Amino acid sequence: MLRLQLGPLVSSWSEFLLALFRDLAPLGHSVTRRSDGGFTIDLLKAETTQDKSNWDRAHLLRHQTLLEAHQDEILAFERDFAPIFVDMATFQPSAVRPILEIVDFKNQSHVRIVDYLKLYQTVTAGRLVGRRMGC
Repeated sequence: MLRLQLGPLVSSWSEFLLALFRDLAPLGHSVTRRSDGGFTIDLLKAETTQDKSNWDRAHLLRHQTLLEAHQDEILAFERDFAPIFVDMATFQPSAVRPILEIVDFKNQSHVRIVDYLKLYQTVTAGRLVGRRMGC
């Protein structure tokens, strides 16, 4: 294990550091805020974190935590919008005729759809990956 000592940071960097190490915790890395305002960072040796399955496990754990935190919102969305979900037993891909619709970000139903899809993106992030598309 490698231990690093940092002095106090401006608040935006402090928030970033804490968020980063929340994501890295499943891999065994940690950060602690000291009473003097500085930080102590504990990193595992590189050879213990090179295995891709460790990163996959960490990502899966973080995404699962995100989904659990929003479980009520997800279930409410799926209940309220039940008619738009596909019945996989009768699904015919050739029958799909996609239509693009302009998203009205002032319309709460449209915002709920965007927020629901954001929860299921494979990269856990506060923002949508790439540009925020209005279609």
